[in-house]
Amino acid sequence: KIQFFSIHHLQGRTGNASYAMGAFDGEVLVAAMSFSKQRGTGAIELSRYCTDGKSYAGIFSRLFKHSITKFDFDEVLSFSDNRYSEGDVYEKNGFSFDGEIPVDYRYVIGDSTAHKSNFTKEKISKRFGLDMSFLTERQAMDLLRYPRIYDCGKKRWVWRKNNLAK
Repeated sequence: KIQFFSIHHLQGRTGNASYAMGAFDGEVLVAAMSFSKQRGTGAIELSRYCTDGKSYAGIFSRLFKHSITKFDFDEVLSFSDNRYSEGDVYEKNGFSFDGEIPVDYRYVIGDSTAHKSNFTKEKISKRFGLDMSFLTERQAMDLLRYPRIYDCGKKRWVWRKNNLAK
């Protein structure tokens, strides 16, 4: 299932999937959903969902319902990226809107992007041998000619088991 995300998800695979669920058409995987435990909080996050590029009516709902039953989740977090979605699929599946995440950035590295956490002052110093005592992260990355690319913000969604009783 991890390779499926690398091929079909906009962000590729996630490195820390704790749980995954797939939908098959015969022997062929056509949709997948993965969950991970967030660092620090331990909260369960629906971190990836994608199909093989085709539209399958109700597949998100079926995968999600099967996952929360099988893995007995009490609460699930997820995020919709404002570049691609308003998060309708979450609202339709019992998630509650929990807030806006401000615009953020990544660095362009060749033909892909990398999360800013890979480029802290300490990591830049180790990776590129730069003296960071008088440089900011931004100054160093500009010097190295790695441009920033900004997103459009995200929405945070929360699903809670106790909301089902209401």
